[in-house]
Amino acid sequence: MSQKINLNQVTNLVKRGREAFHDDEIVADILSLDSSIDGDAVMIDKAQGTPSDDDYVNHKNTWRNRVAKCAEIAQRDVSIFWTETGEMIVALKVQKKKRNRK
Repeated sequence: MSQKINLNQVTNLVKRGREAFHDDEIVADILSLDSSIDGDAVMIDKAQGTPSDDDYVNHKNTWRNRVAKCAEIAQRDVSIFWTETGEMIVALKVQKKKRNRK
């Protein structure tokens, strides 16, 4: 049987092994995007990858998650795109208008 405890009495809890990714420059880039400008986007130079690398898919996933975390910090919804040459492009997510169903 398991032992019932009071969490307030436990003093040796271990936190997550590392802090979540945070980059002030990427957050600032995301905040600089203007929804009133059609096609406004930013290219994240740090995320430049090489499509011919074997590890390219992992590289894209890593940077997608990093930018998603920065967008969460900036409290904005973003879309992430990749060019054929491995450049990451971030834009604000387009809000679709609701359709009126009759």
